[in-house]
Amino acid sequence: MLAQQRSCSRPAAQPFRSGKACVRPVRTAVKATASLKVMISGAPAAGKGTQCAKIVEKYKLVHISVGDILREEVKNGTPAGKKARDYMDRGVLVPDEVVVEMVKSRLAQDDVKQRGWLLDGYPRSASQAEAIEKEGIRPDVFLLIQVPDELLIERVVGRRLDPVTGAIYHLKYNPPPADVVSRLQQRSDDTEEKCRVRVDTHNANVDAVVGYYKDVKVEIDGTKSMEEVFESISAVLDETIAKSDPLEVYCKEAPEADECRVYEEWTEDGQLWVQYVSSTPATRLDVINLQEKLDQQLQQRQARETGICPIREELYAQTFDELIRQVTINCAERGLLLLRVRDEMRMTIAAYQTLYESAVAFGIRKALQTEQGKSEMESRITQLEADVKDLERQVQEWKFKCEAIEKRESERREVDAKKHKDEVAYLENYAKQLKQQLETFLVPAKKGVPGAPAPAT
Repeated sequence: MLAQQRSCSRPAAQPFRSGKACVRPVRTAVKATASLKVMISGAPAAGKGTQCAKIVEKYKLVHISVGDILREEVKNGTPAGKKARDYMDRGVLVPDEVVVEMVKSRLAQDDVKQRGWLLDGYPRSASQAEAIEKEGIRPDVFLLIQVPDELLIERVVGRRLDPVTGAIYHLKYNPPPADVVSRLQQRSDDTEEKCRVRVDTHNANVDAVVGYYKDVKVEIDGTKSMEEVFESISAVLDETIAKSDPLEVYCKEAPEADECRVYEEWTEDGQLWVQYVSSTPATRLDVINLQEKLDQQLQQRQARETGICPIREELYAQTFDELIRQVTINCAERGLLLLRVRDEMRMTIAAYQTLYESAVAFGIRKALQTEQGKSEMESRITQLEADVKDLERQVQEWKFKCEAIEKRESERREVDAKKHKDEVAYLENYAKQLKQQLETFLVPAKKGVPGAPAPAT
């Protein structure tokens, strides 16, 4: 199909224009995101679903979920779907090669080719990553949303379902209205035990999966708010788009062999259109108009004057791209050198940003661990204090028991001593009586015996 030329009146976002031609940076959403390939991964309750919806809304990527593909293929009765149905009917897991075949087929469709794709939660294991790697399926960026395990469990355990409306609430982060609290239910999968199993399974496999995408992996701090997390993701995706050849330069066949021009192409109404940026060198007036347009955009979009501002960063980046374009028109080599300088600067800034975010995340994790340890220690101290009080109470009870036993023994000894004394007195008295009786019997007998000694007096 022959390419046709079209003017700059195409209805696309045009941040900057000059009097001579459209001088907007060639980095456009239509061109750049058409080939953008993104994988996103994270543990259960890390927020993938929310962020996927925001990414699709902003970047118009095709959201691909393996579960949705599997159900769709089975429903439509495709060859891969029939294979999957056979395994599912037997109650076994669908093999990786069948799932990869489905994913590959979906990625080959026209809407994915035109808009790019967002692969949600896949691959989940090293074998799946290896399988899709062999098929040439590789992302431009691999987003890994990191959330501490305890926070994940808190998010899951606190979820409640309204069976009447189907709404999902969270007891802490999204409290339900008072009139529906009594009918809320906790889903069977939202228990702490089941959540820990799912989180442990994710943690056991994620390192192996990430190993295949170390060069494109970007970790996102998922402990922040939804808006802050998406802002971090947007910065990563915008940077990825900027690095994917933002200025496509080619030397057309013309008498001036060194005339290099940037262009953009797209398909509309079944035809391939190519948009060329003006090759007329910029004048001083163009630069002044560019500066005025920049100031106007900064004011209209309410960019902050100090601190980190994504809006200001984006607009200045586009301005720098436009300046590089103007230099490239006059000297391609100088323009390409400036591109290298710009990419190196962005890479350095991104490295420092990653280092800063990882340091902040590390500090947050340590702070959370410290708070958790402090809470556990306070709980332990409270328990020990309670144990001490209980032991003191037991000591006091045993002391009272010992005193009572000692008192009873003392009384018993006194009674026994008295009984013994009475018995001894009784026996002495009894012995005396026996002696007297014996003497009474012996005296008459001795009187009748001659020469017998007189009884003792």
